[in-house]
Amino acid sequence: MKLDRLLILPLAFAPLAGARQDPAPAEAPAADAYTETTKAYSAALKKWRDALRAAKTDKAKEAALRKEHPIAAFWPRFEALLAAREGRALL
Repeated sequence: MKLDRLLILPLAFAPLAGARQDPAPAEAPAADAYTETTKAYSAALKKWRDALRAAKTDKAKEAALRKEHPIAAFWPRFEALLAAREGRALL
């Protein structure tokens, strides 16, 4: 009888021994950084496209605007997020 109790006792606590806690919500600020960077890039891209459409009649201004694509300014920000393991792929 005592042997039965000794075998059942460890089995009763087995699920608790292997239980893992969810990671702390420390990843939320990094996700917010990605979201904010993506929103800022989208806004800059829209502004750049609107300026490019407005400059269709002026070829010199259009050529200058094409060289000022917003990705040049945002690329380092996305690289920093990737280095912090917060990069994502967009299709």
